[in-house]
Amino acid sequence: MLHRNAFMALLAAVIAIMSGLPAAMAQSASASAIHNATTGQSYARLDEALSAARSGETVEISGGPFPGNFVVDQAITLRGIAREQDLPALDGEGRGTVLSILASGTTVENVAVVNSAIDRDPFLYWGSSGIAVRADAVVLRNLHVAGNGWGILMFGGTGSTVENSVIADNFLTGIKIMGGHDHRILGNAISGNGDGIMIDALHVDERSSLDSAGDPESVARLVRDRQMARRSEDITVSGNTVRGNAVFGIAAAWYGRRITIAGNTVHLTGVERKPDAGRIAEVEREITAGLGGKAVATINREGIGNGIHLFCGVEDSVIEANRSFDNAGSGVGLVAVNDNRVSRNLVTGNRTGIALQSSNNNRIEANTVANNAQYGIRIGSPSPMEGQSDGNLITLNDVTGSAVNAYDSAGSTATEADLEAMIDTLPMPEKVKQQLRTDATARQMYLEAIRKTLKPGSNGWDDGALGNRYGDFDEPGEGFLDKDGDGISETVRPIEGGLSVDRRPLDEATVKRLLAQ
Repeated sequence: MLHRNAFMALLAAVIAIMSGLPAAMAQSASASAIHNATTGQSYARLDEALSAARSGETVEISGGPFPGNFVVDQAITLRGIAREQDLPALDGEGRGTVLSILASGTTVENVAVVNSAIDRDPFLYWGSSGIAVRADAVVLRNLHVAGNGWGILMFGGTGSTVENSVIADNFLTGIKIMGGHDHRILGNAISGNGDGIMIDALHVDERSSLDSAGDPESVARLVRDRQMARRSEDITVSGNTVRGNAVFGIAAAWYGRRITIAGNTVHLTGVERKPDAGRIAEVEREITAGLGGKAVATINREGIGNGIHLFCGVEDSVIEANRSFDNAGSGVGLVAVNDNRVSRNLVTGNRTGIALQSSNNNRIEANTVANNAQYGIRIGSPSPMEGQSDGNLITLNDVTGSAVNAYDSAGSTATEADLEAMIDTLPMPEKVKQQLRTDATARQMYLEAIRKTLKPGSNGWDDGALGNRYGDFDEPGEGFLDKDGDGISETVRPIEGGLSVDRRPLDEATVKRLLAQ
């Protein structure tokens, strides 16, 4: 049984649609050659060669481009032969999906795949793409996938690999895994897409019905999808360079489990390619209209521009040894996820270093978090109206150089003044907001209702033996007192925002020694 706030979970359906148009990949024409390297047979058309090939055979192409929409339904190898370092290109010419792989055991290598159709309906879970994989154990290697709707879509399946490829300037997600198991995304350069990599569920329907959520039949479809969507498990994302994507660099959502995101470089998310604010507003308007004025839809913009992001129920996953820097949002973000580990990452130059919201029992340990604009490590939100995180352990982190190095809203209590300050941002019709502005009794009743739904949280900023090092609390003049010289302060370090404290703060030399082990 899956449990989580329904709207937060359904947000995964629409969050990755906020990007602008990609640049099309230019491709010059040259003499084409198509032949089956196993049989020696040559062909005038690529679709003929693919239809004739049998499992175990290799089809080689050079020159191009090769216009059309192609299907591989036998376990073959499709291999491009580069000319002067230019890969032969499969060109969809703006129609449909360029290459559909239906046979398990297929390998595609050394080709470019460009110019699929671009689906602009923001409520689609999938659509036209450069490559669509509907099989197991597929290998995609040394590709250039650019200028498509989605770059690569992986529908379920087990044991496929995308490696050493360039995935760039696709309108939506560069690589999207939906309900897959044991897939590997290794050593790719992924830039300028709507999202870089998205690990999602395989939903029941191609299109979400969020834009008609006021209709009982649509609500039933949403409930059915939540119950039946197939989640992704045991996915490895490692060694990739992920740069300048619009919404997320690397993200996992919808109850994904045992996702490993390790050894990647993720930067300039939401900076080099900016989210499309117009599309965000369009989605909000359409959902609001579908609700028939009963509520106002507001997409949480907090996670937009995050380098690495887990949300909507992801569990038992690891974010480790990544470099996430200079992103418009957080270097690492966790929203409504439990039982994950974030460790040994270098997180610098973001708006916030590591951010947790409504997330429980996660371990944030041994990270270097430096020079982020607003917060170093932030648990919760400056808004006391948000559900608190609970049971998280934050230890052995080196946190320096941010406006607020450590923040935790656990233990804070929403007040009437807090409510008054945020009435304008509440997802409610204007007439309800106006009543809250003018009627003190209505405000108090609403506040009491909110308080009843907010479970108090408590997080540990030390494990009883070791805490964290803070750049603003590691010297005697800042309150750090180490009488026995063990590198651990005898005075506690209060954490801004609530009631949390670090009972075992570390000095600089101690944390660096421990992180080097």
